[in-house]
Amino acid sequence: MGDQSWHSVDLPHGRDAGPQARGLLRAALGPDGAALPDHALADVLIVAGELVENAVDHGEPSALGAIQFSWRLHGARVEVCVVDSTSGPGFSHEARDIFDLDSARGRGLMMVDVISERWAVEQDPTSGTTAVSAVLSVG
Repeated sequence: MGDQSWHSVDLPHGRDAGPQARGLLRAALGPDGAALPDHALADVLIVAGELVENAVDHGEPSALGAIQFSWRLHGARVEVCVVDSTSGPGFSHEARDIFDLDSARGRGLMMVDVISERWAVEQDPTSGTTAVSAVLSVG
């Protein structure tokens, strides 16, 4: 399993980005593509959707009004990465541990943490970008 090459697209920074990312992954990794098992594909779609939605909600678009979404199938793992522009104080990996139980939102990174083998945040102050990536076992 796995073609190992990265696939990357610019998605519009807006509400359509999450569904577009999930659609791309479903086509590439679902029954017509790599044919991941249903449970593995569902996990990939949840994590990718959450990372993209976080970039839309908390990041800023590039000068072209986009966020970058990348993925690859690497052996029995799928890696996803979302890059946005940022001008804020930054993001802490520990933010996943801070949420309000009564809030309607705010549990997404906890799901990413549970579903993924690992995930990471890399901020580049020189370029003003934030990359959030996750690796999921699909084999």
